[in-house]
Amino acid sequence: MNVPLSPRAFRLVDGGSKLVGLVAIAAALNGAAAPHSLAVGLAGFVVGVGTAFLSPREAPSDADRGDDSAFASATDTDADDGLPRRPLTSLATRLWRSRLARLGGALWLSAFGVAAAGVALRAAGSYRLAATLFGASGPLGLVGILGIAAGGGWLALASRRE
Repeated sequence: MNVPLSPRAFRLVDGGSKLVGLVAIAAALNGAAAPHSLAVGLAGFVVGVGTAFLSPREAPSDADRGDDSAFASATDTDADDGLPRRPLTSLATRLWRSRLARLGGALWLSAFGVAAAGVALRAAGSYRLAATLFGASGPLGLVGILGIAAGGGWLALASRRE
């Protein structure tokens, strides 16, 4: 869905939403939002991930600009789909090809699910199991991040060899 923001303003809104989402999730996990920690954690997740489904408005077409920017915009597109290149999107596309990076991403995301289950159990009053889940979510997330980094490193080494 396109939003009426310039790409620069959209990056600012996107980063802000990620920050607000992380703060809300941290408050829910820490117990700062004690009676409503489950709702605050879910709201933080929704706010943090919500901008992933949005995109900034498209740039005006070359005919509307009235200058020689057609050459610059033609060189700044992917050959595959004609869309503007985004460095993080192309990095994610390359990382998605690595099975190790996909596994690491799945482990990293599942760490959030384990922590969310701990929040739910803590809200329900099962403190021992919640503490166990919180203790397991940290190493699980760390292994996931290491898997993503190893998959990216493997891809970097493979591209250097070619």
